[in-house]
Amino acid sequence: MISLRNVSKTYRTGAEEVSVLRGVSLEIADGEMVAIMGPSGSGKSTLMNLIGLLDRPTSGKLSLAGTEVSLAMSDRVLARLRAETIGFVFQSFQLLPRSSALANVLTPAQYHPRPGSKERAVQLLERLGLGKRLHHLPAELSGGEKQRVAIARALFNDPKLILADEPTGNLDSRSGSGVLDVLSELHNEGKTVVVITHDQAVADRCQRTIHLKDGELV
Repeated sequence: MISLRNVSKTYRTGAEEVSVLRGVSLEIADGEMVAIMGPSGSGKSTLMNLIGLLDRPTSGKLSLAGTEVSLAMSDRVLARLRAETIGFVFQSFQLLPRSSALANVLTPAQYHPRPGSKERAVQLLERLGLGKRLHHLPAELSGGEKQRVAIARALFNDPKLILADEPTGNLDSRSGSGVLDVLSELHNEGKTVVVITHDQAVADRCQRTIHLKDGELV
């Protein structure tokens, strides 16, 4: 599913170059549930952005679902590959505050219309225990409910990869455990799940853990 070969990422700040990732090589197979851990500044967010096709490596090779990501690849091609392959779940939920739970889950349909979109969104919310919350605004939902709406939105295009960035970071322990149960269930159904986390308890729910420090694998 995911392959990195000697991947580096450098950012330029004025005349200074800052190396964030240094020669990272790793493989994540189809259907794995993997945690990526590291202290602040370790490069895990940059690695997430590369895996999520939100950024490109400065050097090295990155492949996702059999497609090699090159510097020459257009933003449009990257966006299509991202939409077809990846579902994102963020710590801050990133829900539209003035839209209902149902409307938030339907957001991907604005860019990739499909027959039966509303029915699919309803089914996803019902599956995640939100059948009675379809028309509630985010402000009317608990943290755990907001994150389940975000997961339903991530699943809308039936992606192969779920990329979750600190998915329990803003939740109490009970709600966080419920979100991890959902991610584990998706993994058991064959989805590849990558969780960015600083929480060892979250990492313990995954099959294996990748550790980063100062931009390198530990």
